[in-house]
Amino acid sequence: MDGREPVGISYTPSNVANKADEAEFNRWYKEVHFVDVVKGKVLMNPIMFHHALATVPPGGDRFIIMYELYYKDLEEGQREFSKFTPKLLNDYDQTKGIRSPNRGQYKVFRRMFANQGPKRSQSFYAERLNAKDPAQAAALEKWYTDVRLPELMASGLFHTGSFGGSPRGEARTAVSPTASRYLGLFESSSSDALKLKTDAQRHSPLSKLHPNIVVAETVAAKRDSA
Repeated sequence: MDGREPVGISYTPSNVANKADEAEFNRWYKEVHFVDVVKGKVLMNPIMFHHALATVPPGGDRFIIMYELYYKDLEEGQREFSKFTPKLLNDYDQTKGIRSPNRGQYKVFRRMFANQGPKRSQSFYAERLNAKDPAQAAALEKWYTDVRLPELMASGLFHTGSFGGSPRGEARTAVSPTASRYLGLFESSSSDALKLKTDAQRHSPLSKLHPNIVVAETVAAKRDSA
């Protein structure tokens, strides 16, 4: 994100049980948890985003943390990171946070940049997808890479767009069973995440998606400004 080109993206959502605890959880995550996580040198450059809607839809997530992955083999990176996992999870469980089952790690298949200028990601629009027929996953991947990604980038709404997934036979242990297998991620310098989502879907309606695509979730989120 922010113009960097990682091998993969870790989409890591979280929640809190009570809205009153959000500010403290947000502070702890950024000031304590981020520092501990990057010591493992697997999940790098964390950025905290907040769901754009004041009231998150059922099954959605208030906090969405993006990490960058630079291991070419995501499974190898996951094995390396597992050395740090017990302490991190124990520390997390001492907070009032709720780990979301919607997390996932995605190897980037293709990335596009709209320009050569600075690329600070103030918000993102994400399409989290699965294949209706896994046997036809290759056709889905090719269509999104060759059609959907360039089409949304042509809208002029985003400075960076990428499409990635858990490749066939790779990184399956690194993805939650309830997570989507594919992630279309579109980053913008605008802080109006909801307008971005509306404009993106107006430019390229979800009804135009490949017939083998099942939309698990579409998400608009804005960067934490604190």
